[in-house]
Amino acid sequence: MQAQVKTSVKPLGVYLVEDSPILVRLLSDLLSTDATISVLGKAASARIAINEIRALSPDVVVLDIALQDSSGFTVLKKFPPTDRKRPVFIMLSNLALDPYRRRAANLGARHFFDKHRQITEMLSTIVRLAHSARQTRAAS
Repeated sequence: MQAQVKTSVKPLGVYLVEDSPILVRLLSDLLSTDATISVLGKAASARIAINEIRALSPDVVVLDIALQDSSGFTVLKKFPPTDRKRPVFIMLSNLALDPYRRRAANLGARHFFDKHRQITEMLSTIVRLAHSARQTRAAS
C-alpha cells in the first residue's frame, strides 16, 4: 500500500491598497473565505504600499486610485510592466472614467473595476487568478 503524499500549494498572495477602512475590511473578509487566497497586507498610502509590495511580493495587488498620500498611479509607476516579478495589478476605484482606465492600462494594470458596481466581478477575477495559479503551480 502506497502512502499518499499531499502537496501543499501556496495560496495566491493578495495585497490591498485602499484608503477606506470599511472597504478594506469587507474585501479582506470576502477574500479570506477562499482557502486558495491569502491577504498578505493592507495599506492606505502609496508610500507604505510600495515598500510592502516590494517586501511581500504578492501575486495580486488590488489598488485604488485615490490614496491618503498620493495616487494608485504612483504605485503602478514603481512596478514597470517589464519587471518579471511584477504582481498583477487590479484597479478598484470610484474614478472609473475612460481616461483613468486608459492611464491604468498604459501603466500595466491588468483589470479595472468600478468600486460601486463591480466588486463582485473583481472578486471573481481574483478567485479565477488564484485557481489558475494553483493549477500552474501544481503542474510544475
